[in-house]
Amino acid sequence: MSTMSREIVDRLIAGNGWLPEEPDHDAPDNPRAVRIVEYENAWGAKAYGVTFTHDRDPYRYERESEYVRNPKLIWEPPPHA
Repeated sequence: MSTMSREIVDRLIAGNGWLPEEPDHDAPDNPRAVRIVEYENAWGAKAYGVTFTHDRDPYRYERESEYVRNPKLIWEPPPHA
């Protein structure tokens, strides 16, 4: 689980869940992003939560909390991709 900049989020989306410059998709240290959520953080700024394959809770950023407000799923991989 991680929060990232919009630049990195756009690169993950373009790479279908991987950074395009990281070609080794089967490496254990290069998991695929599976959900990207845009939300407002506790200070009112736009933030992006990214969860990856094997995260315990891939829906973490989709639940409102003190730190995650107005979450909106903006990307997930297409089925069978």
